[in-house]
Amino acid sequence: IHPDTAAAHGIQDGDMVWLESARGRIRVQARLYVGTPPRVLNMPYGWGHTAYGRWAANRGQNPNDILDTWVDPVRGLPAWAGTRVRVTKA
Repeated sequence: IHPDTAAAHGIQDGDMVWLESARGRIRVQARLYVGTPPRVLNMPYGWGHTAYGRWAANRGQNPNDILDTWVDPVRGLPAWAGTRVRVTKA
């Protein structure tokens, strides 16, 4: 999250936040990064496991749980980047 966007929501680096979309919400840790465009949230894939043994089970949150499922009719690809979310301090 961009530092200016975080400040507008009272969020500091390391705070736990809720990301909420029309599909649901997940609780994640905020990381401030000046390279993120203001008013844009990004989240890496690779976490959110529910299995894979003791080192990976129940680690992180899966962004797929809140991403829109609609498909861009022109490209035929999922329009993940178009998911609108609300961020609030947990």
